[in-house]
Amino acid sequence: ESEALAMNFAVDSEIAFVNITNFAQPTGRVTGVRVDTGYHNRFRNITCTACGNGGGVSFWVFRQSQATIENLTIRNSAAQSEVFGLTVSQLNNSTVSNVTVDAGEAKGRPFKLARANHNVFDHVTAKNGTGGMNGISITDISTYNTFNHCAALNNMQTGIMMFGNFNQHNTFNNCTAKGNTVAQFGQGKDALGNYGDDFTSINGGDYCCSSRSCSAII
Repeated sequence: ESEALAMNFAVDSEIAFVNITNFAQPTGRVTGVRVDTGYHNRFRNITCTACGNGGGVSFWVFRQSQATIENLTIRNSAAQSEVFGLTVSQLNNSTVSNVTVDAGEAKGRPFKLARANHNVFDHVTAKNGTGGMNGISITDISTYNTFNHCAALNNMQTGIMMFGNFNQHNTFNNCTAKGNTVAQFGQGKDALGNYGDDFTSINGGDYCCSSRSCSAII
């Protein structure tokens, strides 16, 4: 696997003012930025354009606590075969703000949470995902997360989707989901048939205007 930038086992460190462009060779798994295992790190003012391919991730945050992620822009395109946009796995007690992921019709989830707990997401936008993928995916025991003014726009599946695998106490304040093809907000079942997502709160927001006949909230 190729990576443009990687940082492992860092504490009180920062990556800032980085621009990555056209890191998406057509063969092999390619990831733009991967940060793995750290505490109290900061990632800000980063632009990733056409980075990631072959099942890779444009920006992958893994095993971080008390992190700050802000002013992040990801722009992909249909020329990339498969790439996830922003994936936060085992991110805890952190803040994520002013993030825009434009999948550009590349196959892959624009924004995914996995085992992410006690985080605040402010002004996060996930749009133009295709390949039957959701815009914002809440998965794999992600709990006590708060989304303020998030947006999921024009994705070829559900805009904001809960996966049924025990994602609990997640709150969505004044979010917008429009133009998504299956539903604007959904709670489904996991691979074992569990409907384990409880205590989901939706406060205000705008959920409407699908690209075809479907429910706003399921």
